[in-house]
Amino acid sequence: MARQKRSRKSESDRPVEKSRPKDRAPGQKQVQQKASQKKPAPQKSPQPVRTVTPEREPWTPWGKAAKARRERKAREQREREQRRQERLKARQTRKMRQRLITARGLVFLLLLIITCAIGGIVLLLMGRPYPWEALADVGEMQQFSQTLEENRERWESLGIRHYTVEIHYQDDTGTICGPAVVEVRDGIVEEMPSARDTHWFPADDCDELLDDLTIDSAFGWLDEQSALYRPGQTDFEVSFDPDFGYPTWAQTNAYDEPAAGCCWTVTWTDIRPLFDQEE
Repeated sequence: MARQKRSRKSESDRPVEKSRPKDRAPGQKQVQQKASQKKPAPQKSPQPVRTVTPEREPWTPWGKAAKARRERKAREQREREQRRQERLKARQTRKMRQRLITARGLVFLLLLIITCAIGGIVLLLMGRPYPWEALADVGEMQQFSQTLEENRERWESLGIRHYTVEIHYQDDTGTICGPAVVEVRDGIVEEMPSARDTHWFPADDCDELLDDLTIDSAFGWLDEQSALYRPGQTDFEVSFDPDFGYPTWAQTNAYDEPAAGCCWTVTWTDIRPLFDQEE
């Protein structure tokens, strides 16, 4: 009996073995191991709250003076900071304004260049006459009318009614008149050049032109030719003798392809006054 009690007691004293769980999958074990290896995040310690204690009002005279001095310094510092901020803002405003003005100037210059380029292309496509040439020609013709009248008065003031002059006329149609020396009395040709002259062809056209090419008639003829002038399309040039006022050279030409009969050249040279024997 005693042995049975001891065996029972010994069995009761043995530690009870807990039931082991079944083996889990290897993937689950690795996840559990990683989770167990992670360390908890450290907690931040709360920052202490600063309590601002209100400044006590000084009651002594020197305390009040020190407080007034501190307040004055703080006020001056705030004013200096405010002025600094204002200067900085004004500097930035000036820079932005300068950049804006520069940008506007560049845009205007770019638009001007583009406009000039477009205008140049249009003028090249339109061809001559160009506007500046037409304006220059109009100014020259206005000046020519005044110059013509001044030289006419100078020639008429000399009172030369009998003279000889060498005339040479040529145009683009093949008309060649001269050079030939003709005698003129009171604006009328005394003797026509010979029709057999090879430099007087065609003779009928040259004879008709000769009445307009005397010095007395040349002023009116040049005035008529200037009326046919087309600014920007034709060129009209005349030169006068600075002392006696008679025309020495005249010419018309075309800027582009000349039309038939548009262009001619005439010269007056070797003018010699003649005096009658009675005088």
